[in-house]
Order: sequence, then structure tokens, then C-alpha cells
Amino acid sequence: MLRQEIKRAAKRARRRTSDRALPRFTQQHDGTRHIVEEPPLITRLDPAEANRIGEALDA
Repeated sequence: MLRQEIKRAAKRARRRTSDRALPRFTQQHDGTRHIVEEPPLITRLDPAEANRIGEALDA
């Protein structure tokens, strides 16, 4: 069930991706773009949490 939901969400995200999204969710600093945090929806993960999520997605 979770795997199906992830696939469905990914499919929706691919359809909704547009050039307008990049400026909305990022800011440019010193020539590079950085994601802008907007808690609680957009936040940075600590490295341990990012590793756990990556391992779960790989599995």
C-alpha cells in the first residue's frame, strides 16, 4: 500500500513539475540555488534521518 502511494505521488509530481516551481521553492545565493524552508511542509532533515529515509526507499 505505501509503495503504491509513493508511486502515485511521484507520478503526480512529475506531471506538476514546471519551470515556475524552481523560483518558488529556492533562493539563489552566491550563484547556487538553495531550497527555502517553509515549516512544517519544507524543512531540512538531519543527516541521520536522511540516511534512514534513503535506506527505506532503497528497500
